[in-house]
Amino acid sequence: MFLDEDVEYASRLEDAGVPCSVEVIPGAFHGFDLVAPKAPISREFFDRQCESLRTALKVAS
Repeated sequence: MFLDEDVEYASRLEDAGVPCSVEVIPGAFHGFDLVAPKAPISREFFDRQCESLRTALKVAS
């Protein structure tokens, strides 16, 4: 739903020197992980979010 805007925003952040990453889940819709939290793709997405936070917090500390 917001793919183009999100990719553009991430690009602008990177251009400004802000570390960021974009995860595109093919076929997923906005909020898919809340609608089907037990689905394998939702669990995988959650794991990726946790790893991103671990990485970010490790760098920040």
